[in-house]
Amino acid sequence: MSILPDIQLESIENKENIEPSKKYKDILWDVEKNQIVIQDGKTIITNKIQQVKQWLLILIKTETEKYNIYKGTDFGMTNLYNLIGHQFMTSPFIISELERELKEKSLLNENIESVEDVDISNNFNELKIKMTVKIDDENVESEVIF
Repeated sequence: MSILPDIQLESIENKENIEPSKKYKDILWDVEKNQIVIQDGKTIITNKIQQVKQWLLILIKTETEKYNIYKGTDFGMTNLYNLIGHQFMTSPFIISELERELKEKSLLNENIESVEDVDISNNFNELKIKMTVKIDDENVESEVIF
């Protein structure tokens, strides 16, 4: 005789019910307000396009090997952070090198099929990065002002 009740639990053997194409479950982040989106007291889960846009934003705004969570993953931008504050940030060679790195790093996301276009423009005190990526045969634009 035990003081704990005897409970029969079903074993969870088949974990294949999880749809493998749903690799985008993430919490929606509002970039302008810099906070998690909450509606009716619950967090909102992203769809695939929102998740890829958030992922690209984090990719661009993260310096490679700066945070322990990203060490050894090659996640983040190297050239962008090495060149911030330098006058030659506007040279065509540097812009093309940033485009190359963005194309390479963007393909690390499993949901991105290809990078169609990367446009980098430099104003006096801001860098505008506009990307077009292909997700499920659909072109999706993402813009980051840095």
